[in-house]
Amino acid sequence: MSTHRRRALSRFLIVTALLLPIGGCAGVDRIEGGAGLLGEGAIAGRVELFGSATSARASDGRPTAVSGLVFVYLEPLDPSHAALSKPSTPEVRIGAGRQDPQLVLVHPNQAFHFLNLDAIHHEAFSLDAPNDFRVRIGGHQPSEPIRLPQSGFIRVFCELHPTETFSLIVSPAEHVVAVGSDGSFAIANVRSGHYRVRAAGVDAESATFPVVVSRGATLKLQLSLSPRAAK
Repeated sequence: MSTHRRRALSRFLIVTALLLPIGGCAGVDRIEGGAGLLGEGAIAGRVELFGSATSARASDGRPTAVSGLVFVYLEPLDPSHAALSKPSTPEVRIGAGRQDPQLVLVHPNQAFHFLNLDAIHHEAFSLDAPNDFRVRIGGHQPSEPIRLPQSGFIRVFCELHPTETFSLIVSPAEHVVAVGSDGSFAIANVRSGHYRVRAAGVDAESATFPVVVSRGATLKLQLSLSPRAAK
């Protein structure tokens, strides 16, 4: 073999040796409890649905109860995540005393509207300042656009039908999931970075905690609900 060919072969072997470890690390990272793309992590855990919330007592001495759905939502703290586009304009369908979908997420100051599926009209309102509003919804018609400025769990009532109640989550959250009947929850495909996480329901909520999500790792959390203060 000539000197020129030996040098060419040597260069080829060196380049191949350098590339093999890179190629062996490429692809998809596996995350405990699910799969995610490179650079993503996950959060999983449990919400104590009947922990601190039922330890409180009502005026008659009976323990308070947590009713309805409970959600866990994850709000980004990294400036780069804040550039994410908002969800498409939500439409909250109401009819026969029910809301569809049950979970409605709107970003602060993002326009949304109610769509009345009933022939009779409704008058939806909230007293949760500064997210208080009142809007008339004609039969089989959409309401005018509504914008709510502050993050929080918002309870919505109907002036004409006192038994009808609806709920919204106002938050810049990237992820929102419903908590299972056993209190468990899991959020997969979370981009690495800094977040704050909390759980909220109709009449109870948890404290807000800062968390750091790392690539390829599952962060385990335990959240406790406390009865929401009456307004």
